[in-house]
Amino acid sequence: MKAFVITGASSCGKTSVIDQLAKRGYPVLHEAARELIAEDLFPPRTFEFQNELSARHLAREKIFYKLPAPFGFLDRGVYDNSAFCRYFKFPEPANIAAHNHFYAAVFFLDVLGEFQPDGIRIESGLAEALTIKDLIRAEYESRAIPCIVVPAMSVEERSDFILRRVQKFAPLEINL
Repeated sequence: MKAFVITGASSCGKTSVIDQLAKRGYPVLHEAARELIAEDLFPPRTFEFQNELSARHLAREKIFYKLPAPFGFLDRGVYDNSAFCRYFKFPEPANIAAHNHFYAAVFFLDVLGEFQPDGIRIESGLAEALTIKDLIRAEYESRAIPCIVVPAMSVEERSDFILRRVQKFAPLEINL
């Protein structure tokens, strides 16, 4: 299975796009961060949190790749976690450093406007979210993974935009 990452700054619409792609019948893997934050095992801005998050993400990906589908979408990839670690000045978790992972491409969603705090997001606002987004992009680019910017538009238009570009990497019949 080819995996395509959907990522970007917090509050840019990742979950909405992932949900739309799932509604259209494509396999998706939701990020583990919200679940881990809700469990309140570790404060989010700690190495322990980032280490547990990467372990959960990699375990979920392992199951995801066994799905009988030619491609699917991930709500954030494991290298997003590397960027958060870099931002917080933590070492990269060993399970990521030991993992030579390849994604078919990464879709970076442009911000939609104002940062929307929701009690789960760990960023203090739009400026911090954009700084982390730039670090995320640098992580994927440093690994030579193709990065595609998705402009701000409706959820349906973003989903169509992504699916049209997926055809370049996974030339299959895609329902738009």
